[in-house]
Amino acid sequence: MQPAGSEGSRVRGIPLCFVREVGVHWVRGLGVFMRRLSIARQGGEDRAVLGQFSFGGHLGCGRHIVSGMNEAQLWFDRADELATRGGHEEEAERLLRDAVAVGHRPALVRLAEFLWHESGRDWQDVVAEVEELLSRAVGEGVPGAANAFGCVLVDTEQDDRADEMFRRAIAEGDRNAGANLAWVLHGRGADRAAYDVLVSAAKNGDDFAYQILGENVDRADPLWAEITDAWSTSRSTDEPPSLFCYRRGSWDLDLTDR
Repeated sequence: MQPAGSEGSRVRGIPLCFVREVGVHWVRGLGVFMRRLSIARQGGEDRAVLGQFSFGGHLGCGRHIVSGMNEAQLWFDRADELATRGGHEEEAERLLRDAVAVGHRPALVRLAEFLWHESGRDWQDVVAEVEELLSRAVGEGVPGAANAFGCVLVDTEQDDRADEMFRRAIAEGDRNAGANLAWVLHGRGADRAAYDVLVSAAKNGDDFAYQILGENVDRADPLWAEITDAWSTSRSTDEPPSLFCYRRGSWDLDLTDR
């Protein structure tokens, strides 16, 4: 199976759009959103409360003085903002590289993501560095790194290695990796295995897995009520569900043996 991508044959994943509140973000390649979300959450876990700063250059902290990892977190946040907005690629890359240089671990993953998806460079020109960054991040246990590495491996048609990375991410508790592993399995025609992964992911609060199952499971089936109850319980009560758009038919599972 060769799903269409947003840039032709270069991208094997499904073009997704993530819709939350008033934001609509188109992303390329399978799992790009799942990467971004896990990185943002990890950054939130490590972020000190620094208040609001006006960025006017590399340091951009006005008369506020920060140092060490706090400063690196500012660089990371500013780079993430610039990279997401677009048009400031050189500054975003510089900030991320400086954050990596001072030991800010989430920046390893964010720099890899930037080079792969937002720098405008050909994948063949950055793949070696991207794999090195993500391999280092996985080795250092950076949350979201294994899932991000798996997504890059899918993009470069290394599905066996991607399978291993997604399984590692799931074992580490990354709930964003379930649908990605299911996509690899679905691509092999192992739809029952993909289904089992999606059920587990949905029961652990994965919105995308829940949405996919909603198109493959009879809503009158008692199993659907069981999945829905577990999904609802696993999600944060103040977190609105996410909506993912994908090509119709691309997630049709053959469950005749179920």
